Amino acid sequence: TLLGVMPPRFDLEEGGIQVWLPLGLSPNDRTRRGSHFIYLIGRLRPEATLVSARAELDALMGDWGHRAQATHVPVVPNHPLHLEPLHDAVVGETRPALQALAGAVAFLLLIACTNVANLLLSRSDVREREMAIRAAMGAPRRRMVRQLLTESVVLAMAGGALGVAAAHAGVRALLRSSPGSLPRTGDVRLDATVLLASLAVSVVAGILFGLAPALKLSGARFGILLKEGARRQSIGGAGARARRFLIVAEMALAVALVVGSALMIRTVRTLLEVDTGFEAAHLTTFELFLPPTSYPEASDQMTFYTRLVESLESTPGVEQVGSASGLPPQREVNANDMQFEGVEKDPQGPPHNIDYWQFATDEYLDAMNIEVLSGRGFEAADHASAPVALINAKAAETFWPGLDPIGRRLKPDGAEAPWITIVGVVDDVKQDGIDRETGTEVYFSYGQVGTQFGEFLPRTMYTLVRSSLPPAAIANTIRDAVRALDPALPVANLSTMEEVVRTSIARPRFIALLLSIFAGAALFLAASGIYGVLSYSVAQRAQELGIRMALGADRRRILRLVMSQGLLLAFAGVAAGVAISLALSRLIASLLFGVAPTDPVAYGGVIALLGAVALAACALPAARAARVDPLVVLRSE
Repeated sequence: TLLGVMPPRFDLEEGGIQVWLPLGLSPNDRTRRGSHFIYLIGRLRPEATLVSARAELDALMGDWGHRAQATHVPVVPNHPLHLEPLHDAVVGETRPALQALAGAVAFLLLIACTNVANLLLSRSDVREREMAIRAAMGAPRRRMVRQLLTESVVLAMAGGALGVAAAHAGVRALLRSSPGSLPRTGDVRLDATVLLASLAVSVVAGILFGLAPALKLSGARFGILLKEGARRQSIGGAGARARRFLIVAEMALAVALVVGSALMIRTVRTLLEVDTGFEAAHLTTFELFLPPTSYPEASDQMTFYTRLVESLESTPGVEQVGSASGLPPQREVNANDMQFEGVEKDPQGPPHNIDYWQFATDEYLDAMNIEVLSGRGFEAADHASAPVALINAKAAETFWPGLDPIGRRLKPDGAEAPWITIVGVVDDVKQDGIDRETGTEVYFSYGQVGTQFGEFLPRTMYTLVRSSLPPAAIANTIRDAVRALDPALPVANLSTMEEVVRTSIARPRFIALLLSIFAGAALFLAASGIYGVLSYSVAQRAQELGIRMALGADRRRILRLVMSQGLLLAFAGVAAGVAISLALSRLIASLLFGVAPTDPVAYGGVIALLGAVALAACALPAARAARVDPLVVLRSE
């Protein structure tokens, strides 16, 4: 019976859920009072606060063990029950990333405004003489201000309109390229407040520096500006100093952005090189849920997977097929309490948790290329033998440090299940993210669980297919095999394991992509700023350069003179930018993995890159200066 239709975006964890069903607990679930696999969502009373709610919850937990007769009790400080705002639970981990991106946007906006200011200041120096002539001919200052204001506003509005169009297209393209990189991406759209603020800053910068020629006019300057050669009066004055300062500031901000981008790129590269414990290449995965209406018994589920594996393995090009209940490298922690033979539990210490339970078929380790470090893997003969299990190296080091765990036993804490003998130790597999420490893990034989204690058998399983076939071909093979066994069974989350691994690091990849885009824009703006200032300087100093060459200066000396002027500003900006980056290194440290915020490779690469960009930006104006013909310049003057 359909009870209601929820709003389109009613999806707390963005799992693509379309149908919501009432929570149903099996009889086994109801008797396991130590289990904790359910997330609770509640709304506080209007007069309640988070602090008071946490205090009330702590008091409730203090009496839970007595009332529930449970051996597994969440207690502070080792195993608390967490209460946090839903907003923090959904987007809390992304806050540092969003703050870093906001800072990068602010830096880029400052660079753009600095570049505009520099260009408009240069333009204002050129137009000072024009404004003086207009004033001498009787033009009122108010009219000149109105004209300059109109020009500035038109330029700012035109740039703002292009910016809005670029932002609209850019946001859509970024969300399509990285749909799972941030939570609630379905709600991401252009924000009117941010657009208006950005537009306001651009307009103010345009107006302020666009009005500079008129604002600097005074009666005392009219005569000076109208004299022959007065168009070069500003060289070496306050205007030139302001332009040099803006170039240094622009380069410094660009360096900070490029350093952040370089650190994130190195982080993504480091993440891709992490040993996940399995081989993702040529591996395809998909998810199946066997409903109890069609597969009521454990034997029905086992028969289905046996036939599915046989069908897929008979396909030419398929090498191995295996299934497991959890898919690395991004899955939820189980944190199940267990008893370990020969390991005493400290009543005051943390519980003996196994972070991950993995129900795996006999072929799973081979399909994933997970190495067996000691002992053996699962075998078909285990289905009818005494219960056996595998553990990973982290579990062996945690519970039997310095000892051989083979032959030792474990079992779920408080359960009626028998003791389970460990027959093998396998390599650690990244389960909770590539950037997280490896957790403890125990592997149960899927066939053995099904034949001996089927109530533990999971209905949702991931199947892994290792094949040399192209992804599209193996996808069709998988769908055909499942359809042949059960036409009503949907194939979910069909993907290559390489895509799964890339998705698990989608957030740092997305941040690196955005910072790279910002860094590229900053480099372009910084290079254009240096080029513009030097080009303007060469044009204003044409007479000086002509006189130098007439007096014997060769072209190499002129080239060196102009290049040194630009490179001095650039490297002053680089030095200031490195200092800013070092000062802000702690803010980006939480986003990095395997890379220090003061990584010398990143800083060295950025310095070399900015040096090359500055050299290229200085080369063209310097070459133009070296080609000055002294006779032509002196004759024109």
